[in-house]
Amino acid sequence: MPVFSLVYLSRARIECTPQQLQDIVKSSQQSNQKSNITGMLLVSDGYFFQLLEGDEDTVRKLFKVITEDKRHDEVRLLLADNVSKRYCPNWSMTLLINHELKPVQTKDKIDSLLALSNQNYLHKDQLISDLFCRFMTVRQLEEFRENTQTV
Repeated sequence: MPVFSLVYLSRARIECTPQQLQDIVKSSQQSNQKSNITGMLLVSDGYFFQLLEGDEDTVRKLFKVITEDKRHDEVRLLLADNVSKRYCPNWSMTLLINHELKPVQTKDKIDSLLALSNQNYLHKDQLISDLFCRFMTVRQLEEFRENTQTV
């Protein structure tokens, strides 16, 4: 069943501690469960990369709130469209931090993500897969595949 998905990239204005990131995710989980929103937040070298899934109006309202959050800037919308399924049906929000990338690698990956998002993808699902594969570690990808089932 199609679901609205929104993917964005942003830059942290200040460095977040692991505890601050956990607090953000915990708050998101509580709010998202009430709104039937699922997704994930990837963090790498000061960049946030997030997938939100759910009812289009609800997701767009949440994204507006996110864009006004002063903890980050340079918010870039990469995808806002219907896709064939939820990629994170079991996660109201999960946090993945990639400590393996060096800053130059992160920059290169962001440049390639932006180039991909500007292409006219016929299959938006493929875009989501491509985007997350660039930021997740191998272990995170394996865990993601194990824990995601189509609803």
